[in-house]
Amino acid sequence: MPTPKPPVDDTKKKSGLTWVKFIYLYLMTLVGIVMLVVSTVGFLGLGLREYVFEVKDYSAFDEPYECTDDTLLYSYNEKGVKIAKYPNLPQTEIDKKKADCTADAKTRNEARHSNDVKREIAEYLAAFIVALPLYGYHWNLIKKDNKK
Repeated sequence: MPTPKPPVDDTKKKSGLTWVKFIYLYLMTLVGIVMLVVSTVGFLGLGLREYVFEVKDYSAFDEPYECTDDTLLYSYNEKGVKIAKYPNLPQTEIDKKKADCTADAKTRNEARHSNDVKREIAEYLAAFIVALPLYGYHWNLIKKDNKK
């Protein structure tokens, strides 16, 4: 008569799976928490920097490079010789060109800064929106697993 085979011990397989599951769930929860913290700190920092302390990333008082005498009034030929762009222009017209150039540069800098702020807000908000369900879903799985 053949000898019966002993029952297969599945406890080792189950315990291995539970460790993998345990590590996965807690790691994903940690990733979610870190993303939530980073996005919240970044969002609050941006709000404080922009709207409370009004720190700007550009200087409205510095003369932009494109408005300096060298770039606005002169060009260079292929031999590197400096040539006046407007040789017969009166000083009042030159001053007007400089003022227009500076005003345009200031407007461009303000628009660039505003777009940078909007971009940062979108990035922090997107990270928060992704992290919240990631954290919540995995934390709920951990709670359900611990109740068993």
